[in-house]
Amino acid sequence: MSSTYLIYGVIALIAIFLIVSIVKKLFKLIIFLLVILLGVSLYNVFVKGVSPLEEIKSYKTDIQYGKNIKDYSSKIKTSLDNLKKVVDEKKFDENAFSTIKTENENLHKYKTEAEVLKHSDKLNFFHDKYCGYLNSIVNTADTALELGKLKDNSMITALENIVEKISSTFKELNKLQI
Repeated sequence: MSSTYLIYGVIALIAIFLIVSIVKKLFKLIIFLLVILLGVSLYNVFVKGVSPLEEIKSYKTDIQYGKNIKDYSSKIKTSLDNLKKVVDEKKFDENAFSTIKTENENLHKYKTEAEVLKHSDKLNFFHDKYCGYLNSIVNTADTALELGKLKDNSMITALENIVEKISSTFKELNKLQI
């Protein structure tokens, strides 16, 4: 009986040490990231001459930009999933054409809205790259819409290829990191 308690005690002690070790490492990582953020901010303020208020505003703007980009990415994924459903059904009718048309309009709307999202100069490269991928997705969706206007079941293979191209472009878009 006492050896069982001893084993439980050793296991609990090991678990506590592991948890404390993980928490300490997480705390060190957070401090490291905050020091880097502070260093970049101080560099911008003292070397580049950016006012501290502008620096803080840029971080707030960029955080909101990141949230908006995340929302647009999920909306784009939903549109892509709807296009895949049309292709997977292997049947082209008026509902399929309606879905393609609706999702094409949605993608155009997302592109227009994403292009004007407010962000700091630090994110110009990311924004340009994101909009470039989004533009490629929209152009490919336009091609799918033009094929859909033919209203021919033989175009399903071409639509499959187009949706696959949109999917691969979307995967590349998701690889972008701020």
